[in-house]
Amino acid sequence: MAGWAGVGGATIPALGSSSDWDIPGDLRIGGGSPWVDVRSKGAVAGTSDSTAAFSAASATAGIGGTIFVPEGTFTIGDWLPSFEFQKVQGVGRGLSYLKAKAGATYAVDLTKLRDYTLADLTIHGNARASKGIRLRGGASGTGSERNGLERVGVTQCSTGIDVVTAAVDQVDKNTYYRCFINDCALGMSVNSINGQQQHLIDCHFEACDNSITLTNGSLEMHGGQIGQAGGTGILLNGTTIPWLLLEGVIFEGQAFGIDGNTAWPINDVVIINSVIDGSTRAVRMGATAPGSVLKGICSRFLSGGILLGGANNIFDDDYCSGPTNQSVPTVTITGTDAAWRRKGRLPYVGVASASPLTLVPGPDTFLITGTANIDRIEPAGWVGQTVRLVFSSTATVRHNFNNIFLVGAVNFVATANDSLVLVCHDSNWYEVSRSVV
Repeated sequence: MAGWAGVGGATIPALGSSSDWDIPGDLRIGGGSPWVDVRSKGAVAGTSDSTAAFSAASATAGIGGTIFVPEGTFTIGDWLPSFEFQKVQGVGRGLSYLKAKAGATYAVDLTKLRDYTLADLTIHGNARASKGIRLRGGASGTGSERNGLERVGVTQCSTGIDVVTAAVDQVDKNTYYRCFINDCALGMSVNSINGQQQHLIDCHFEACDNSITLTNGSLEMHGGQIGQAGGTGILLNGTTIPWLLLEGVIFEGQAFGIDGNTAWPINDVVIINSVIDGSTRAVRMGATAPGSVLKGICSRFLSGGILLGGANNIFDDDYCSGPTNQSVPTVTITGTDAAWRRKGRLPYVGVASASPLTLVPGPDTFLITGTANIDRIEPAGWVGQTVRLVFSSTATVRHNFNNIFLVGAVNFVATANDSLVLVCHDSNWYEVSRSVV
């Protein structure tokens, strides 16, 4: 639309113009944000290098402008946009492609850029020869922050999304919304001491060798799925991980769902309303991460279950389940004084009296049948766990014969419907209370 003369002699610019215009003595109306089609700067879909054209489009768009990428595959390499607060807008994931050229380290580089947005396009790593997109800070005050990927596909990259550290930087508060990362050697790497608050919302990882490596920084994932054949869903691999939060996430097909064999977040792993799968382990807490805490809330842990392998590892279990909704998670405890603290237990489990009396993880109430003496309770490593033994017959629990210590230092001779409550401390069990019918 051409410009036209307005009231008072003002000329209103053509539709889409970024120019300002005035009505003398009346008002001033600012133009819209510039919208620059990369083809107007010489970008051509295909194998020719369009990096310079994308840079020219960014320079023309300026701060707050939009760079438009039409349908097609545009070849670029290590493209670093010129301004913050810009948006690269495609016509749809699977329609607009930014493909890394031969020899490129990255397709797109957001070093020292803040409030930058990529939307409705796919980043292609050229048969895993290149990484997809880098978010990297510089000196203090020049971080790569508050950037957004919206409905972006990332495919065939050596690393799809690379959050990396520099000197003193901030690479945090970045948001990834409804992104689809597939067929990458590694879907996402977070390795920045200041790379906190990477927010993934309804993102999906599929057919990656490994999905996410969290070395330094923190990550929150709300909704979405991690699905792959083998490999690791989320690898915890560093010493400065503030936290990992998963809410409404489904894992399937991994060897390890969450692997913390060598590291664990400082402020715990929290899993809410999620399904965690792993043919070897759904969650592995390793021996090199003592004192680590896994908090599960209304989540399911499938296949290989949970390993508490470090000293004083804790699984805080609030109403979690195992392979079926009616089962409890499979928990293997090998770490010294590691503990599974569970809420929402099964009503009770029947166990024949014996010495040792072997209790299964999960319930807190056990119906003890038979008359054999009980001198020891296994496992002995349920630190802080309280159990209730309800007797159906005349078994005797003997004081200080092994690892059971009773009030008054005398044996507890049960009759039908009597009960005994014990708590585990170190490797011993101590009486809390009793009920004699």
